[in-house]
Amino acid sequence: MSGDHPLAFANAPLFEGLDDETLAALERASSLVRVPAGEPLFLQGDPGDAMYLLVEGRLEVRVDRDGRSAAIDTLTPPAPLGETALLTGRPRSATVAATEDATLQRLPAAAFTTLVQRHPVLLERLEEAMRPRLRRTHLAPLLHDWFDVREAPEVARLEADLAWIELAGGETLFTQGDPGDAVYLVVSGRLRLERTRPAAGREDETPRVVGEVAPGESTGETSMLLGSARTATARALRDTRLVRVPPDVAERHAPFMTRLARVVAERGQRREDGRGRGRPPRTFALLGLTDGVPLAKVAAGIAGGLAHHGGAELVDRDAIERAFDLPDVADAARGEAAALVLGDWLDRQERAHGHLLYVADDRWTPWNERCVRQADRVVLVADTARALTADAVAARVRALAPDTPTELLLLRPDGTETPSGTAAWLDRVRPRAHHHVRLGDAGELRRAARRITGQGRILVLSGGGARGYVHIGLLAAIEAAGLEIDAVAGTSIGSLVGGGYAISRSAAFAEASARRFGDPKRIVDRTLPIVSIARSRGLTEMLREMFRDALIEDLPTPFFCVAANLSRAEPWLFDRGPLWRAIRGSSAIPGVFSPIVDDGDLIVDGGVMNNFPVDLARERFGDGPMIASNAYGHERGGQRYAFPDELSGWSVLAQRLLPRSRRTLAVPSILSTLTKATSLNSHYLMERIGQGADLLVRYPTDGVGSLEFDRVDELIDLGRRHADAALAGWTPAAVRTG
Repeated sequence: MSGDHPLAFANAPLFEGLDDETLAALERASSLVRVPAGEPLFLQGDPGDAMYLLVEGRLEVRVDRDGRSAAIDTLTPPAPLGETALLTGRPRSATVAATEDATLQRLPAAAFTTLVQRHPVLLERLEEAMRPRLRRTHLAPLLHDWFDVREAPEVARLEADLAWIELAGGETLFTQGDPGDAVYLVVSGRLRLERTRPAAGREDETPRVVGEVAPGESTGETSMLLGSARTATARALRDTRLVRVPPDVAERHAPFMTRLARVVAERGQRREDGRGRGRPPRTFALLGLTDGVPLAKVAAGIAGGLAHHGGAELVDRDAIERAFDLPDVADAARGEAAALVLGDWLDRQERAHGHLLYVADDRWTPWNERCVRQADRVVLVADTARALTADAVAARVRALAPDTPTELLLLRPDGTETPSGTAAWLDRVRPRAHHHVRLGDAGELRRAARRITGQGRILVLSGGGARGYVHIGLLAAIEAAGLEIDAVAGTSIGSLVGGGYAISRSAAFAEASARRFGDPKRIVDRTLPIVSIARSRGLTEMLREMFRDALIEDLPTPFFCVAANLSRAEPWLFDRGPLWRAIRGSSAIPGVFSPIVDDGDLIVDGGVMNNFPVDLARERFGDGPMIASNAYGHERGGQRYAFPDELSGWSVLAQRLLPRSRRTLAVPSILSTLTKATSLNSHYLMERIGQGADLLVRYPTDGVGSLEFDRVDELIDLGRRHADAALAGWTPAAVRTG
C-alpha cells in the first residue's frame, strides 16, 4: 500500500473505536486508488467486489432508471461507499464518478467480511450510513418527475425540506377532518383512502373506500390547495414510505404546482367518467391453508397466466438466498441492516416487474410475515381434497394486515369437473373473493390470474324481458372472437342468461336454458290474483329443472345477480346459495310472479331498483375490462295508447271481439303495464350507469315487447349481428387506472 494516507481509516467516523491492531490490518489490506476528474470509479451494474473510503476529492452518485439518469448524492472525505453491494452480494446500484481528482482507499470484499464478523457494531454504523443514501436512491426519480430537479446539490437541498415518513401496514397517515397542511408523495407501498358518512338512521359512521394511492402518486393535494380539512382518512395498506411536502416548499417549485394542478383535474375527470379507484394491485402474497399445498406450482401457474398481462416475478426464500450473501436475510427483523437492504432490493424488483408473487414458507416464519406486509393482495391457497388445517394462518393475516384484501384460491383435482363444498371454506376463511382452479387447466389459471391482479374480464347483462335474448347473440359473438370472460353479473332475464353461461362457460348451454323460458303459458300459470297473477309454480319448476342443485359459490365462473328487497328498499345481491332460486328472485316481476322470501324479507325482480348492475359489478369484481349488454332499445316511447280515464275491463273485452278496423281503444295489458313499471326507474338510469363499462353494446329492440318470448330466434340473431359489430377491433387489454 502507498504510504500517502496512513491514518485514513483511523480518521473515518465509521471505524472510530477500533483497536490499533485492527486499524493497522485494514491499512495493510487496502490499496490506494486515484480517479481523475470526469472518470468513473465504478458503474451501475458492476460487481460489488470492494468498499472504498474517500480520502481526497469529490464524487457524484448517479442512478439510471427507466432510461433516465439522476444525480442523487455528492460525496466528500471521509465518506465510505460501496459497502451496500458487499453486504448484499448484489451488483452496484449506482454509478460513482469523480467530479474532481479523487483519492480513495480500496478494501477488498474478504477483508471487509472479516472486519464485520470481528466487529458487529460496524453493521449498525453501516446501516446509519446507508439509510440516507438508500432514501436518495428511492427519492431521486420522484423528485425528478415532480420537481424537475436533476443534480445532486438540488436533490440535497430539496430533500432537506421534505420529511421522510415510514408507515407499517395498517397505520394511519392522516384522518378525515385533519387540517390539510401538506401533500404526500408515495415512494413505495400503497395507501387506501376511506371516507366516513353517517349511516341512515344510526349515530355511528360507516367507512367507504374512495381510492388508493400507489408509488409515484400524491395524496392530500386538494385539501392543501384549498386550505380545507381532509376529506378522507389515509391508511397504509402495506409497509409504505412517503415524503411530506409542506405548502411553502410546494409554492417555491413551479413544476410541482403545475403537476399538482394536473393531478387534481385528472382526478375530477375520473370521477365524472366513473373510473376506477386506483392502480391495479401489483404485489401478492401466496400462503397455504392446507398441508402440502403446492405453492410453487400455483405461483408458476399464475405467473404463466400473466405472461400477456405484464408478466410476474416469483420471490421466495430461495430467490432471496440467491440474491444475498448475508445469512437469513429473508427473516431479518425491521430495523436491522439486512432488513434495510432487503427492502431496497424488493422495491427494485417491484419497479422492474409487472407483478411480484411472494411465495411463503410451508410453516409460519418471519418471511411469511414480510410477504403479507409487502402485499397489495393476500391469496390463501387451499387443496380442497385435504382438510383445512391452518385456521391460524387466516387469523394471523387478518391481524397483521386487516386492510389488505384477502382472496381464497381453491385447488381441486384435475379430473374433477365441478367444484363443490365451497361454502364451508368461505364461512371459515371469509375472503373478499374466491377462485376455483385446477393446476392442469391453463384456462382456469389464466382467469384466476387476471381476477387476482385486477384485470378480470367482466360481463354485465341487463334485464328487459324477452329482449334479453339478444344477450345470447352477444355470448356467441364473444366465443367466436375468442374472448374469455372471468366474471358475470345480471338482472332478471340477464340473470337467467348469465347464470347459464357462468355454470357452463358455453353460449350454447345458456341458449338452451333461456329457450325453455319461451313458453309464456307455462311460466305465467294464472291463479286468483291476490298476491300475483301467476301462481309461479311453472317458473319455479322450470328453473329447478334447468339448474338442479348448482350453487353460486361452486360455479367455475364467479357470478351474482340482482333482485330488489321490498322490505328494506334496497338492491339484493345473490352471490351464494342455489342458482335457480337466485334467478327466481331476480326475475320475480311484481304483480306477475309471487315474490320469494329471504330471511323474512320480500324479494322481487331486480329491475325495480337496478336493471343494469354495471356499478355493482365494478364494486364486486374490480376495474378490469367490462362488456355491458343493454337489451333495451335506442329510443324512448314505443306504442301509442288511446283510452278514457275511466276504463271497464268488460268494454275492453267487448272491443276485442270487434273487427280491428272498428276498434277505438288502444290499451295495454296488465302484464305489459306491470313489466314496464317494474323497470321504469332503472331504465331511466341505465344510460348513465352503462357509461361505467369499457364496451357498451345496445340493440334496436324498441319494437319488442317484454313478454314476446316467441321471437327468440329473431332476437338472438339481432344480438349476434350487433355484438359482432361492437366487438370488431375491440380488445380487453386496457385496464382502468387511478
